[in-house]
Amino acid sequence: EFIKNGIGRFYFGSDLIGAYYCEELRQSGPDERVMRFLSGIRLLDRSDHQGGLYSGELAGDVIDDIISNIVPYTIDADIAEIPVYGYLPYGRRRNNLQFVLMAIGAAVRNNPDGSLRITQLSDTVTGTIDESRVFFGGSVVNRTPATAVQVTEHNYLPSADEVVLYDGVSIDTETIKFSEPIHDLDITGGTILASGVNFCIFQGAGAVLLKGKRYNHITRIITVGTPPTGIESDVVKKVTNNTLI
Repeated sequence: EFIKNGIGRFYFGSDLIGAYYCEELRQSGPDERVMRFLSGIRLLDRSDHQGGLYSGELAGDVIDDIISNIVPYTIDADIAEIPVYGYLPYGRRRNNLQFVLMAIGAAVRNNPDGSLRITQLSDTVTGTIDESRVFFGGSVVNRTPATAVQVTEHNYLPSADEVVLYDGVSIDTETIKFSEPIHDLDITGGTILASGVNFCIFQGAGAVLLKGKRYNHITRIITVGTPPTGIESDVVKKVTNNTLI
């Protein structure tokens, strides 16, 4: 019987290799059926996270807001205590989790029981590969070694620039998603039920006008190494949006 997100456990002998979540069960022939399962991380691609603008909230609280009630997880105590700064958009939970983990230097792993573990990458050498076991295929590309790495830092400062977010007639509960972070929401002709920097949920009562104020988006490029002074920009490795954006 097909049960959405039902647990499927994969064993090698008596050893549990992993637990996964049922996505599809179909009959592909008279005596053949196909079952497709997803990992816990893949489940985070199914729903959106409302994002936010963070100014020192603990990583444990931010991560819990992203993945709680979706899939069981554990988080290392030292990771949970790291403060988080920056902006997360309204987007898929998996993408926002990636932004946070990149910013705090953490990683996510699948546990054998199907839950996730938020932890740090280990720098322990687990094995060495002898030169006799290394070989090239038929295609080898020689590239110029990078001389610098540039990471873009993002900052959002409140401004007084006002923008109209909704102007229409409604007597229903409406959800408005913003294309940029907004603060100081103001509504006439309705009641705000819930809101954040990326969204607003309101109950309309006729002609509704929803306004807010923008943030100034400021970026700073941090460089480690020696960037080129000429046209050889390919020798600089750039990271522009894998931090909190």
